[in-house]
Parts: sequence; C-alpha cells; structure tokens
Amino acid sequence: MVWWATWLATFCSSIFAVISFLQNQLTFSDSLDSVIQSAMNLLPKKWAPTYNYVSLRTRNDYLKVKDRKKYEKEKSEKV
Repeated sequence: MVWWATWLATFCSSIFAVISFLQNQLTFSDSLDSVIQSAMNLLPKKWAPTYNYVSLRTRNDYLKVKDRKKYEKEKSEKV
C-alpha cells in the first residue's frame, strides 16, 4: 500500500469525526441547549448569544441565576 494513502485515510476520518461531533452538538436539542447556555455564560457580552431558542430564555435570565456578579456588573455599565 502506498504510504500517503494511510495518511489521507487518517486525515479524512479525522475530518469526518469532527464534523459528526459538531452535527451532534448542534442538532439535538439537549446538546444545543447546553452549547448555547455555555456560550451565554462564557463569552463576552459582545459575542454571546442573547436568546436561547431551545429553552426560551434570555442571556440576562441565565446570568441572574448562574453569575449574579457578572449580571450586576453589566447592569451597572448599562446605566
């Protein structure tokens, strides 16, 4: 067998695995909800999603419950 065929097969299977993982995370509602919730909590306000259409909650709702200090800080910056 040609040496580059092994490397090509490994590369293609790795790409397939990454795409399958992303599809799984962004297709099923439980996984999508956890991904959006994590993005709301971890990303800066500028890049964070403002609404989770799976659980029908806003970013402020999550921050009130999960990270009260961050919520108060953003609230004081707004005023």
